[in-house]
Amino acid sequence: MLYKKVLSLVIPLLACLSLSSCARKAYYDISTGADVADSGNYVVRWQVRPGMSGEVAIYASDDAGSYPVQPTKVEPIGKEWATFATEGSYFTRHYFLLVFDDREVRVTGTRVIPTEGFSNLRDAGGYMTDQGYQMRWGQLYRGGRSRQLTPRDSLIISSIGLKHNLVLSDSYSFVYLTNGIGNVLQKDFAANTPVDYKSVLERIGNGALTQEGVILFVHDMFNSLAYENPEQLSAALHYLLDPDHYPVMISDEWGKDRTAFLIMLIQYSLGVSRSDILSDYLLSNALLPVEQLAPQGFRFAPGRQEALTEFFRCRPSDLLSIMTDIENKYGNIENYMDKVLDFDESDRIRLRELLLY
Repeated sequence: MLYKKVLSLVIPLLACLSLSSCARKAYYDISTGADVADSGNYVVRWQVRPGMSGEVAIYASDDAGSYPVQPTKVEPIGKEWATFATEGSYFTRHYFLLVFDDREVRVTGTRVIPTEGFSNLRDAGGYMTDQGYQMRWGQLYRGGRSRQLTPRDSLIISSIGLKHNLVLSDSYSFVYLTNGIGNVLQKDFAANTPVDYKSVLERIGNGALTQEGVILFVHDMFNSLAYENPEQLSAALHYLLDPDHYPVMISDEWGKDRTAFLIMLIQYSLGVSRSDILSDYLLSNALLPVEQLAPQGFRFAPGRQEALTEFFRCRPSDLLSIMTDIENKYGNIENYMDKVLDFDESDRIRLRELLLY
């Protein structure tokens, strides 16, 4: 039977943290995902390329690192989806461990955390690495600052077990305020070189900064983040080496600039592909609606509206350009982390132990 053998697959996946003994290249390209309705019911999806016959055993849990011995459901792999009527409330987050024909294992869940008072809150885990490992779900979150938490938000934050909020203080123009995130401990890391976002938005509003100017500003901003903020980045990375700080959220004003750069360094250190790093970065576009972040923009003249939209938009070239620039200057991103951020291979190994299944 499929599930009699499953523990021989599941236990190594969840317990194996030594990359030297468990690393392997994946033969199958497996994509997974999950969506949740307002009712709390889930739809779990998967695709396996090249095709695989047999069954997928699916284990549901509210803990991304612990699953029941017996599968919640078994489906033909070719079906590519399954529904789950979960127990508990809408505020209980569920994860799904999928075992494909006794051969391949994946963990999946919903990426976006549906809150009202947070901007751009989502799980940064779940991605596969170049060695066939998978980032842990439910340990590393990313987002913008909390503006006004609702009672519903408090229930959701409680359900994901968030312990620490690592705040990348961004600018002397915006004071980072939280209205209390339950028992979450906030740890602030001040910028070496602050970015005056308020001035930028004022210049967009009065027409002094055009759409083309915004694109240039963002390019220069990422260069500043990489080369003029070593203490902030180094301190934040070393903070993430303490297992007691997890689950943790990395945040800034909107969760798309300093947060994006630090998340890139983390995912790169774990072996996540460049395409997945960029895809994760671009998710901010769907979660940062300009009409909510800057409603005054609809009163702007057309050219200024485009500049404002450009300011909040994430472009693949923004992150790709700074990654390429670092590689040109230092040979690779590892050397940059070693020399500029004092975060060496032993630190990166420790990070993998904490954030990979």
